[in-house]
Amino acid sequence: MADDAAGTVRIISLALFLAASASLIIVGELLARKRIRPNRYIGVRIPATMRNPDLWYLVNAFAGKRLIWVGAVLAMLAIGLFLVQRMAIDAYIRVTLLGFVVLAVAYTVAALIYVRAVSR
Repeated sequence: MADDAAGTVRIISLALFLAASASLIIVGELLARKRIRPNRYIGVRIPATMRNPDLWYLVNAFAGKRLIWVGAVLAMLAIGLFLVQRMAIDAYIRVTLLGFVVLAVAYTVAALIYVRAVSR
């Protein structure tokens, strides 16, 4: 019975990670294609990009391409770790979330470095 519950939690966790990955890929694609206008919710929202629409589209196209990669790598990580049958469910969730945090930090740093480089 406990194994069935753990298996169900693993499958639900995988589904949630894949849904998050798909969301990142979709938003990344929209940003990369310059389909998202300056707003308060999605994109690199710093004073420089909010003041200058040209900079907004330039920076967010750059960031969107990287966000697609973040989503793809997160999906591969979630699937790869899911296939490790001996990994405990809590370890699976923690390692996958840690991977997401590392990817998110790298994405943010890359975007901010790019903003700094193009706004000089």
